[in-house]
Amino acid sequence: MFEKRKARKLLNDAADLIEEEGWIQGEEHNSGGYCAIGALKRISGSEWPHITKAHIVAVGALSSRVASPIVDWNDAPGRTKEEVVNTLREAL
Repeated sequence: MFEKRKARKLLNDAADLIEEEGWIQGEEHNSGGYCAIGALKRISGSEWPHITKAHIVAVGALSSRVASPIVDWNDAPGRTKEEVVNTLREAL
């Protein structure tokens, strides 16, 4: 339960980061902002091989919510910043 709460906070904080700094497609981060995965990595501070359990729970929840690889979902033509932000918030 504790990891789920931490994961929910990661997802919401990642959504906040995208709202504040921008959303992009095609890469994790650049001067225009972050993709969904890039935002989660930035907020959690998780990089391989030091990925936290909360990060794993958050990515798993988001992946289940979008029913496809997160990168493909984020980068899909027609995807919007609002869709990404809302889906991050609703994933858990």
